[in-house]
Amino acid sequence: MKFNIFNLFFAISFFFLAVLATQTAQPKKAVLVSYPADTPDTVLWQAKQKIVEMGGFITHEYRIIK
Repeated sequence: MKFNIFNLFFAISFFFLAVLATQTAQPKKAVLVSYPADTPDTVLWQAKQKIVEMGGFITHEYRIIK
């Protein structure tokens, strides 16, 4: 395969499209979720699993001594 100006143009444009695609991704939003103190641990576990399944991240868990 010969290297020519068309191949160079294609490579550069592909690079810029890849960079542009990463820059236009949806912004992530922080959400604080709270439950009453008497909520069973199974409900909390199910909620956390659903967040992770949907592509979310749990960055902090705040716990109050019971």
